[in-house]
Amino acid sequence: MFRNKFLQKITILVIIVAFLCAGLIQVIGLFSAKRDVIVSVGKYDITARDFHKELSKEIEYINKYFKINVDNEYLYNSGIREYVIDRLIYERVLDSIADDLKVDYSNEFVIEKIKGLDVFQDGGHFSRDKLLEVLSENDMTESDYFNLIKSQMRRSMITIPLLDNYFMFSNVINNILMYDLQRRLLKVFSISLSEDIDIINPTDNMIESYYNDNRNKFISNELRSIRYVQFDDSLIQEINVTVTDIEAQIKLFNIAETYDYNYVVFESLEQAEDIALKLQSGTVEWNDFRGLPSYQESFHVIKNFVTEGVIYNALNDTNEGRVLILSDGSGDKYYVFHLSTIHVLDEIEMNLLRKKVATILSDMRRQEKLGEYLDNVEWLINKDQSFDDILDSIGIEDSAVFRMENFDIYGNGLDGLELDKSVALLLKNHAFSAEKGKVLLADDKKNHYYLIEVFDIRPPVLQPLHKVVDTVRLSLINYAKDDKYRAILRDYLDNDVNYHTDIFFRDYIYFLINGRSVKDPEYVKQTFELDIGKSTDIFEIDGSLVVAKLVDVLFDDYASIPEDVKMDITADFYKVIKQILFNEFNSYLRNYEINIKRYDNNILN
Repeated sequence: MFRNKFLQKITILVIIVAFLCAGLIQVIGLFSAKRDVIVSVGKYDITARDFHKELSKEIEYINKYFKINVDNEYLYNSGIREYVIDRLIYERVLDSIADDLKVDYSNEFVIEKIKGLDVFQDGGHFSRDKLLEVLSENDMTESDYFNLIKSQMRRSMITIPLLDNYFMFSNVINNILMYDLQRRLLKVFSISLSEDIDIINPTDNMIESYYNDNRNKFISNELRSIRYVQFDDSLIQEINVTVTDIEAQIKLFNIAETYDYNYVVFESLEQAEDIALKLQSGTVEWNDFRGLPSYQESFHVIKNFVTEGVIYNALNDTNEGRVLILSDGSGDKYYVFHLSTIHVLDEIEMNLLRKKVATILSDMRRQEKLGEYLDNVEWLINKDQSFDDILDSIGIEDSAVFRMENFDIYGNGLDGLELDKSVALLLKNHAFSAEKGKVLLADDKKNHYYLIEVFDIRPPVLQPLHKVVDTVRLSLINYAKDDKYRAILRDYLDNDVNYHTDIFFRDYIYFLINGRSVKDPEYVKQTFELDIGKSTDIFEIDGSLVVAKLVDVLFDDYASIPEDVKMDITADFYKVIKQILFNEFNSYLRNYEINIKRYDNNILN
């Protein structure tokens, strides 16, 4: 009896100790994981383990394809560490946006896409053996590969609708999805290497310094406030510009002569010399080169040519009819130039040029006079001298100081401002080029000058993405119903228009119109009255039909518009959608909050 009770007590004690140990292990694990986090993006964390894993893969890639031993010097100088951290952060940003949009693919859809990849085919059919072979070579499980492909597809769903197949988010999308060998080669062969192999672990200071230096990539829509003082041009008189000043400035600009020229590009100096001799002797005419890919005929001021002044300087010293051979400095391109015409500016053109130069000199003199009036222009770059100190030194009262508060980089917050719009934008743009506390001098080119201080910068508050979508939808409707829609739409036709959207963009248009993502083809068929045939997947529907239907819905007189004009409207409207989407998403992407968390250096060792 006594023995049984003793065993029961021992058993209970063991169970209690086990629970306590399990709890302690969990707490330790959570604490370790917490310390392991180096960057957080929204709800996503990036750990030191994530970083090490990606860095190792990057090093392995370079070793395998470029036969380069990655050592300390290489890691410090090549930017590989920063590149890896960049990519991890951008991926998490896209994951967060995809979550906000509730963008996702079904597991079945992803599996079918994987099965359709050429690398896993055997005799035209999917081979699981080939899949396992490839995964084994890359040290991945089926689950790892599935999650990777699904994540990339979700991220693509955010990027491709905005940009077609071109990655234009500065370097953002390039760093996420582009594995362009040429880009890598530029980085790989730009530094010297040694034989030692030693992986460097980034410190907290390295990471924080990098993201503080590049913070505008992520957060550029802060609310700002400025104080400024306006000076009238009447304070700055006695601006004298002499003819000597003007002629000296014209000579400095070197734009008094315009050249017409032809040129042909050759890959070897021998070819270039041979053709130059034949041109000079008259055995070959310039017309003989017309139609060749390397033949160019141009009528521009030579200074605009792209060879960094080499050809400009040479042609500037030549006579009409002279033939020149010049290299662009690359060693593999040689230009045979023929100077066909030298056009000297006539008296009327010279007078216009004198007037232009006089205006430039006058602006320069006004700036100089303003600097004299303010006693010392060094305050423009002297952070130690405050805005108030400057006001005191030149006798400006507080009553003359204006304030602009809570405006952002897109001009939000300027409504109702009792200032000329161009002046407001001038102040806004100058304010965004400065740090908090920096004092600036601005000239609106209308005989007014402004002394500006950025006195308040507040980080952005991100609005939920569904509100961004609502804004886009309202913007589309406003564009469509404006009587001047044609002129507005035409502003966006700077480039060729792609009439057919890709599969991701189609789904996003549905999202814009309905406020949610539509996956049911039958629902789309009924809602848009589109003939989708036997399509069983939403992504098989032609996106241009959806754009056309959207235009049809928003334009009351669409039925009476001629067919060719309908095509133009559809193309214009598609361009507008792309532009609005790009602006909204670019803003959202840049402003997604990135938190750099401090961590113990030992985590990375």
